[in-house]
Amino acid sequence: SDVYKRQEYMGIHSERGNPPKNFSRVEGLNVEIYDLKTTFSKDLNESDLIISHCGGGTIMEAVKAKRNMIAVVNDTLMDNHQMEMYEKMTAEHYIYGVKSPKELKTELELLVRKVQEVGVKPYPEPKKDLISQIIQELF
Repeated sequence: SDVYKRQEYMGIHSERGNPPKNFSRVEGLNVEIYDLKTTFSKDLNESDLIISHCGGGTIMEAVKAKRNMIAVVNDTLMDNHQMEMYEKMTAEHYIYGVKSPKELKTELELLVRKVQEVGVKPYPEPKKDLISQIIQELF
């Protein structure tokens, strides 16, 4: 799909491993492939849409940064723990997602339209004084 060309996406950041073929050869697309980043907050802040695996840390960084996200479940994992994150976060409308990489190929254009037209629900701010409130109520 050429959705990234039509939507004028300017760049792709991919962690090494199995980056999609031909990304580094797409005209007009800035591609960065790296081995490992401990955080990708700079990339998040410069992005309008994140497409990533459905890992808890990645999702939480994206929703806390108030970024639109399409998460892809790695359905080859033995315990498939990413499916639990996918089910909860999509049900609450914090992210969009697909249940497998194969599904992304067929659903990408529809999901991008949903992101643009509807967006995602903002993730709630943490209640920083919740523990102290509970303790005060006990005494």
